[in-house]
Amino acid sequence: MICLFGVFFKKILGELDNLTKEINKSGVLYICEDFSRWKIGMVQTAYANGSSTKYMREVQKLECVFSANGVKNLHPMAHHYDVGIYCESNGHGTFTVKDDKVNILKLLL
Repeated sequence: MICLFGVFFKKILGELDNLTKEINKSGVLYICEDFSRWKIGMVQTAYANGSSTKYMREVQKLECVFSANGVKNLHPMAHHYDVGIYCESNGHGTFTVKDDKVNILKLLL
């Protein structure tokens, strides 16, 4: 599950980066946000599948860190990233997006 979220956010932020570059070239609107610089982080527990961690680090080039079990431990660590994704092996988890980054996304709507 965490891999799907990670790949999704990486893809969407890449597409947003390309879109804003095209908009800026047109001269219609200037958006000074480099979405490729947004930090996506994955927070997992020791029970995480090692292959998923390896894939996210080596193939997707996303940062993966580990936390003690429990959402109460995972959630605060996710807030260290622009987009923080966490998931326990039992399926509990979600993603967080920093407030200032949400405001940037709202400008594109």
